[in-house]
Amino acid sequence: MKRFLLPLALLALVAGEADAQAFPAWSKYRTITINTAATGGGAGVTEANTNVPILVRLNNLSTAAGANVLSEALAGGADIRFTNGAGDTAYPHQIERWTASGADIWVKVPLVAANGNTTLRIYWGNSAATNASNGPAVFDTTQGYTAVWHMNGAGSGGLVDELDATGGGLTAAQFNSSGTNAASSDVGGIGYYRILTTDGSTGQGFTTSNVARGAFLNTQAFTISSWVNPTSVEHTPYPTIISKHDNLWSLRTNTNVAGPWLFFVGNGGNWPEAQSSEMAVLGQWQHVVGVRSLTPDAMTIYVNGVMTGTTASPASGGTQNNTTSIAIGRRSEQADRFWNGAIGELRVESVARSAARVKLEYETQKPGATALTLGATLSAQARALYYPSKKPTYAQNVAIENNVPVVTGTATSFSINNTLPAGLSFSTTTGTISGTPTTITAAAQYIVTVNLQGGGTGLDTLTIAVAVGTSPGAPTNVTAVAGAGQATVSWTAPLSIGSGAILSYKARAVQDTAKNCTWTTGPLSCVITGLTNGTAYTFTVTASNGAGAGAASAASAAVTPATVPGAPTGVTAIQVGQSARVTWIAPASNGGAAITSYTATSTPGSGSCTTTGTTCDITSGLTIGTSYTITVRATNSAGAGTVSAGASFSPVGILPGSFTLKTNGYARPFTFVFSKEALESKEAFTMSILDAWGRSVWSRTVNPSKDGTRELTWNGRNASGQAASAGVYVVRVSGAGSVTNIIQKTITP
Repeated sequence: MKRFLLPLALLALVAGEADAQAFPAWSKYRTITINTAATGGGAGVTEANTNVPILVRLNNLSTAAGANVLSEALAGGADIRFTNGAGDTAYPHQIERWTASGADIWVKVPLVAANGNTTLRIYWGNSAATNASNGPAVFDTTQGYTAVWHMNGAGSGGLVDELDATGGGLTAAQFNSSGTNAASSDVGGIGYYRILTTDGSTGQGFTTSNVARGAFLNTQAFTISSWVNPTSVEHTPYPTIISKHDNLWSLRTNTNVAGPWLFFVGNGGNWPEAQSSEMAVLGQWQHVVGVRSLTPDAMTIYVNGVMTGTTASPASGGTQNNTTSIAIGRRSEQADRFWNGAIGELRVESVARSAARVKLEYETQKPGATALTLGATLSAQARALYYPSKKPTYAQNVAIENNVPVVTGTATSFSINNTLPAGLSFSTTTGTISGTPTTITAAAQYIVTVNLQGGGTGLDTLTIAVAVGTSPGAPTNVTAVAGAGQATVSWTAPLSIGSGAILSYKARAVQDTAKNCTWTTGPLSCVITGLTNGTAYTFTVTASNGAGAGAASAASAAVTPATVPGAPTGVTAIQVGQSARVTWIAPASNGGAAITSYTATSTPGSGSCTTTGTTCDITSGLTIGTSYTITVRATNSAGAGTVSAGASFSPVGILPGSFTLKTNGYARPFTFVFSKEALESKEAFTMSILDAWGRSVWSRTVNPSKDGTRELTWNGRNASGQAASAGVYVVRVSGAGSVTNIIQKTITP
C-alpha cells in the first residue's frame, strides 16, 4: 500500500480551514433558525431576501427563549457575536435593548432562504470581549437605508438616528410635554414614542434636523414603514405617522386615527395615494408599509405583511418642495394633522421593498413571532490563536482597521508564511496586521503561527484580498458666507463615506475652480481666498478617502464677496442757518457692493448726519465760534469704509452777549449806550463788530468804572477806514465774569 505524506505547512492549512471559526475564543453558542416555510410556525415567505436586518429576541422566561444567554453574557451584551450557521463568517449586529429581563438585537443576515430554514449562531462567553454593537453596519446606507429610528428611549437623547454618524440625531428636546417615551418589549422588541393629543391640539410631534433624509421625488423608488398603535379616535383630518411635506410623501390614516391607512406621494397638482382596504385598529400594534415602485409603476400599501391597497402612479409633473425636514407624529410643513397613539421602528429607505421582504419583516418582528427559534446551548472550543477578521477584502489605498489576533496563553513571538500585499505589515511581536494596501491583489491564504510561553504553538489561516476602493458620496447642504475677497464654505458629510474614512474635502468656486480650499480636520468648513469683490460665486464640495475623490455636491446659493468702500472725496461744508451743509463726491470704489449710506461727522463734538445721497445737513452738536473738521465715510454690506479728508467749518451767528444789526453799506454811525448795570460792573469788556464769516471788522475794549466811558460809537467803517459792505453784522460783547449777561440785557444801539 502506498502512503502519501502532506507537507507540514499544508497540513496546518487544512487544519486551519477545518477549524476556521469566526469566534473561536468564545466558549458557548446557540443556533438560531429562521423558518420561512408556511408550516411549523414559519413566516410563509416564498422568495429569498438578501441583507435583511433580522430581529433576535431574548428573554428570561425560559432557557428556550435565551434566559441563559442573558444571565451568562457580559453586561450590556458586550461579548455577544453572530455568525452564519457554520460559525466561520461574522455578521454585524446592533443591540437595541439589553436588560436583565430581555434583549432585542438586530442582525444583518446576507441571505434568508425562501420557504425553508436559514441558520445562524449567537456566541457568548468571552470575558475579554468588548461591545461590537454597530447600527450603521446593520442598517447599511449601501443597502438603501436612509433613516432608521428605533424609538427605544435609550440614553439621554431618547431617539437616535442610527445612520447619523455626525451625532445629529433626534434629541430629548424633541420630546415635548405632551409626548412620552418608553421601551416596549412586545412590539418586535421595538421601542416607541407615544403622542397624546386631543382634537385641535397644537405643538405635538417633532421634526428631524436633516432635510436630506427622505428627499425622494415622485419619479424615485422608496419605502416608508413603521409600527404604530392608535390609542383613541381623533378627528383631525389625515392624522400623520411620518411625512416629508404634503407635496412629497406621507404615511397616515384618512379622516381620523381609526380610518383606513393611506400612503401618499405628492406630485405638484396631483395627489396620488394608495388607500388600504384595512382600517386602523385602536389599541393594537400594526405594521404599516408604503412602497413607491417603478417596476411596476405603482404605489402600494401593506398592513401586517399583506398588501391591502395599490394604485398606479401618475406621470410626474409639477413642483415639489424637497427642502423640509422629516416630521414624526404630524405633518411636516405645519404643526397639525397629529397622530394620536404610539409610533415605533420608523424606517425611510431609498429602494422599493418587495412583498416578500415586507412579509418577512412583519413575521419576524410581530408580537409573539414564532419564525425564529433558538437551538440548544453548545460549547465552543477555545483556540490558541485566531483573527477576528478571517476573510477581509481591503480597499486599495485605504488604511485598514488593525487586525489584532486573540491569543489564549502568553505569546512570545509571531510569524507569517507569506508576503502580505504591498502596503500591509505584520508584527512579529504582536501578530497585528496593519497598514494601507497599495496594490490590487487576488485573494490569497496566509498562515500565522504564535509561539507560546512554555513551548506551545497556535495557528490560524486568513484569506486576504485587495480590491479597488470606492470613493465617498457627494457632500450635502453646501452653504457659503461672503467676506472681503473670500468666502467661507460649509457643508454636511455625505451619507456614504465609501470604502474608507474621509481624509479631506475640497471646496471650489464654480466660476473659477482655481479658487479652492481644502479641509483635513475640525468643523466642516474652509475659506476660499483670492475672489473678486463684486463678482457672484457658487461653490461645490467633494470628499476624498484613500480611493480618491467622490462626486461633487450640488452648488451652493450664490454669494458676492465685498470689502468696505473707499473714501469719499471733495468734501465741503457751508453754513445754512445754524446748520452745516456737507457735500462730497462718491468714492472711486464701492468695495464690490452697493453703497447703502453715507455719514458726515463733525469733530470735536458729536454732530452727524446720514443719507443715501451725497449731501446732508448736520443740525446739532455745533457751537457758534468753534472750529470743526467735518469728514465723511461710506457704508456697504461689508461695513463702514475709509474716512475722507476733512473740511474746515466754523459756524457764526448770535452768541450769548451778542445781537445783530444791518447796514446799507454807507458809513452810518451806530452808537451803543451803556446802562447803569454796565457802568457799575467794574469789569472790562470788549465790543466787536463781526461780519457773516465771523471776521472782526471793528472792536473796542472799555472799563466804564475806571475810564468813565458811557457809550461807544461805530462809524460803520472797517479797520481800513472803508465803509462796511451792506449786510448783517454781529455785535458781540465779551468779557470776564457776568459782564456779557449784563451787557446783553442793557446795551442798546
